[in-house]
Amino acid sequence: MKPMNRILLAIILFLAAAIAPAQTIKLVHPYDTNAFSAKFPTDDKILHRSSTTTLSDGTIGYIEDYLQNGESVVSFVCYTEFPKSFIFGTSIADEMLNGMEEEAGTMGIENVVLGSRSDTGFGPVFAREISATGVTKNGIPVVLFARCAGVAKRAWATMIVFTKASGYGKKDADEFFDNIDIKTR
Repeated sequence: MKPMNRILLAIILFLAAAIAPAQTIKLVHPYDTNAFSAKFPTDDKILHRSSTTTLSDGTIGYIEDYLQNGESVVSFVCYTEFPKSFIFGTSIADEMLNGMEEEAGTMGIENVVLGSRSDTGFGPVFAREISATGVTKNGIPVVLFARCAGVAKRAWATMIVFTKASGYGKKDADEFFDNIDIKTR
């Protein structure tokens, strides 16, 4: 092959790779609880933990969280059951999103830089979302997305983390979040 043809071929391959569609997340692992049902992105085991939290007014919330740790994606769904109803609005949602940095730390993600927050929904329920970037303890760059919502006595917080090399992004996070069917009762 002539040198000029090799250069032209290299340019064509570079451009083809640059404009190729990004990888699309596949939701393959169905999971159902009394507070939500969803499909998770890998066939890896889903870890379940139970704990409690105490609000500033002394109210105790009972937390159930579900974590799936895949090779290039980590997904997390958490719900909290409270003994009394509350009005879920922007301030409560933002307080929940503030916990994203701490939760990312428990997943081994450091140097978390939070992005802007925006209003969205979980089905018909008002929600807030945020994105962030960070680095794993092994030096792998990641992007994080979180969404939270609440109604009556229940609140949900979800997060999905992708390695930057995976090619996944906001569209994939939205697909995961939109597949979660929250159960208000």
